[in-house]
Amino acid sequence: NLHVTYWTNGNHILHRAYSYNALTNVLAPIGNFVQVDTAGSSNHPSVAVSPFDNSLTVAWVSQADNPPKIRARVRASNGTWSGVQSVSTASVWTSTENGINIDQGPSLIIDSGGTKHLTYIQSFDGSVGDYGRIHYVTYTGLGWFDQSLNAFTHDPVLAINNVGGIYIIGHGHPKNPTCLSMLDMCTIMKSSNGTWGTPQLFA
Repeated sequence: NLHVTYWTNGNHILHRAYSYNALTNVLAPIGNFVQVDTAGSSNHPSVAVSPFDNSLTVAWVSQADNPPKIRARVRASNGTWSGVQSVSTASVWTSTENGINIDQGPSLIIDSGGTKHLTYIQSFDGSVGDYGRIHYVTYTGLGWFDQSLNAFTHDPVLAINNVGGIYIIGHGHPKNPTCLSMLDMCTIMKSSNGTWGTPQLFA
């Protein structure tokens, strides 16, 4: 099935699944649109399908919360939706400068064992004088675990390789220990013991 999720001009997140007929090249909707969020003021959805159980997870920025949070909801393979989950523990960066939250938006992947991996950036931190600290959050079935990284960027994204290695990709930042330029793209690798390395120059 093809899963389509989008952010409406009423600041809700809608989802609909479709089946595909390759002979006729036609998409057929499976049921009606579902409003994924329950509180409104929602934007920047991200989706991932689990290779473990074919469930769908939708994550988004919720500005119905004060301070804003990352929220998520799960659609089981039979089409049943879970309740709305709280993902983030830190204050989530939001801004209307040059658009709505242009530096934010969760990135979400699910590995072969069903573990969910998500990134977002933290709001302004007076102790460092800037926003953009990367947070890495995981879910293994017992709730979301939020980890603050010693690295900054805007719009970080996650990637996983064919042996399960996890990477965060984003531009450099002057608050980083390495890869300091916002004109450079950097990667951060998660080690086998669960710790994160320093940003490394990619391009």
